[in-house]
Amino acid sequence: MNKIIGHKQTNKGVVPEEHEEQKTFCKFLDVRKIKYFAVPNGSLLGGKNKFAQANKLKAEGVKKGVPDMVVFLNNKILFVEMKRRKGGTVSKEQKAWIEYINTLPYAEAVVCKGAVEAMEMIRQ
Repeated sequence: MNKIIGHKQTNKGVVPEEHEEQKTFCKFLDVRKIKYFAVPNGSLLGGKNKFAQANKLKAEGVKKGVPDMVVFLNNKILFVEMKRRKGGTVSKEQKAWIEYINTLPYAEAVVCKGAVEAMEMIRQ
């Protein structure tokens, strides 16, 4: 596979990386003035002192598997685990968080394969 910045080349064309999908979703939310934030996750654990950084983040309350984004809607809080349109798997920790969040009467957690799917969740 050829690597293109922000995309992965496949035999069926270019598939945007998860980061690109999330950026597109954020722009969609910004235009509509919908409040949201992204949740820090494992991508922050790189570098020379990754073990020290991981311990620091754990002490600050960062949890493995928490969905990528929290979106505040009029009738609920939506937790979005963003994946690429093709590929990407949901970890057992992510599944556990999604199941727990979906027991709460004021929240919903979803896995969205790409920005288009995430935008459709907001439009519903």
